[in-house]
Order: sequence, then structure tokens, then C-alpha cells
Amino acid sequence: MGIRRGAPELLHDLRGRGIAVAAVSATARAGRLLDTGRLVRLVDVVLDGGDRHRLRLPPRPDPALLLRAARMLRAHPEETAAVDGSPNGIAAARQGGFRRVVGLAAPGHPGALTRLFHHGADYVIHDPGELLGAVRPVPTAA
Repeated sequence: MGIRRGAPELLHDLRGRGIAVAAVSATARAGRLLDTGRLVRLVDVVLDGGDRHRLRLPPRPDPALLLRAARMLRAHPEETAAVDGSPNGIAAARQGGFRRVVGLAAPGHPGALTRLFHHGADYVIHDPGELLGAVRPVPTAA
């Protein structure tokens, strides 16, 4: 899957509001994809399938890679949202205790919507831009 329409706007918005972002992918191409879209500078942590192998973490739906990304952001899963387009990614986020789990489905595929909800998505969207303004920073304890 390539960079979705609306993703650059969302990443710019989050960066502008000081909200940390991790890009986590089961494949080994997350960094290259972000770099191609010139978005890697808007992401604080990038972990992908290559990192999963190097760190000897189990594959999804185990949440280990997502939890590693949250730790690298110094964020608690219960204060964090996860967005994913695969049923295994949704299941991993749900199992990892992430506060909000958002499914990302391609338009025109109602079966994908159902699968993402079935695996634990709280919401399902078609475009990351739909999240603009919906994300709020979580205050940190002083």
C-alpha cells in the first residue's frame, strides 16, 4: 500500500501541534515509502518488518512492534491511537491496549470495513485526512 491521500496533511498537522508519530509496518519498506513521499521528517519513529526481524519480535497480530514504537515515543498505549489497514494490525493494536484503534479501508470495499471492525477497530476511515482535528495531545504528568 502506498501513501494515502490525506496522510501528508495529517502528518503536517500533528507535527505542527507537537504530537509525536510513529510509522509501524509489517513489511520492510516503511522507511523507503515515507522517504519517497518526503514524509520521513514528519515521523518521530519508524519501525518495520526489518526491525521486527532484527529485534527478534513476533509477527502481528502480536503487538510487540507497536508496543516498541510506543515506548520509543515515551507514550503509553492507553494514551495512544493506532491506525492500520490490515486486520492483523487492528488486532495487534487492540491486543496492545491502544486507546483508539482506527481502521483504514480502501473506498468501495465494504468487506474490508466489516473485517476491520470485526478485528477490533473503533472507527474505520477511508482517508487519513479524516482525522484532521480529531487528534488531541495527551497532557503529560509534571
